[in-house]
Amino acid sequence: MNRKKPVVVKLNQKDVLKNAKNTFAKFQGESDSTENNKEVPSYIRKSSNRKHPPKKRANNKIVKPFLLSAISAVAVGLLLGFIMLNMFGNMGEKPSAVEQPAALTSDSDNKSRDSQKKAVNLIDASFGEMNAFVLQGGVFSQQENADVVRKQFEKSGYPAISWKKDTNFYVLVGLATTKQEAKTVADSMKENGFETYIKAWQVEEKVLQLTTDEDQWLQSFFEHWEQTAASITDDNVSVDNWNALMEQQLNKGSKLISLQEKIQAKQDKLSKLDQKGWQAFLLELWKEYASIRSS
Repeated sequence: MNRKKPVVVKLNQKDVLKNAKNTFAKFQGESDSTENNKEVPSYIRKSSNRKHPPKKRANNKIVKPFLLSAISAVAVGLLLGFIMLNMFGNMGEKPSAVEQPAALTSDSDNKSRDSQKKAVNLIDASFGEMNAFVLQGGVFSQQENADVVRKQFEKSGYPAISWKKDTNFYVLVGLATTKQEAKTVADSMKENGFETYIKAWQVEEKVLQLTTDEDQWLQSFFEHWEQTAASITDDNVSVDNWNALMEQQLNKGSKLISLQEKIQAKQDKLSKLDQKGWQAFLLELWKEYASIRSS
């Protein structure tokens, strides 16, 4: 068998020839003694002046969006509240009128402002109840049929009107304040071949908003209408009352202007009207009176 080669170990820069076991024991002994004699060096950890930023909490990622939303909501609420306060705060204030130079102001502008001031002072005006007995020449469900009968009466010298009430169209030929007077007129028409029916006709009272001038004009009209209706059979109708009423001119924008226009259209002919003419005239005014009341 071949002899094992010696193990060469350098210890303190010297070669030592020993077998592995002796060499290791010697090496171990010297190492222990050396370590015991030497002091273990102390190490001091160097401190650094650099400051490390604190760690962010994970909760910041959740809180931050809610915080921004809350701030935005408060800002928007304050802005809207300021706007609404200005809007509703100014509603009760009257806008200031823009002053215009006197040279640029016309008479029509002055009249317009005066009429607007009068229109502001509205009162509760009563459209009084109107009652009378009418002579009904027919009642129809369609306007065309009523117009045919109305024209037949007019050709025979009996002025008539067509008046829609509820869903029917009535042909009215005359009127009277009492049933006996209405019967006298109906008998006269029957002799001439026209059959009529006496019917109580009524327009109920209603309160509307009118100016003081309109209310005075309306009350005068109501009185003249009733006086004329009661005087027809006596042939004692006063035209002067109607002429005096027309001297009280209404504004063009008045609710009663259509009633005044109907009187103006017949004003020049009033003195020439006979009994039948006055009855037709009062029926036309009565119908317009009811139309204004219903508007």
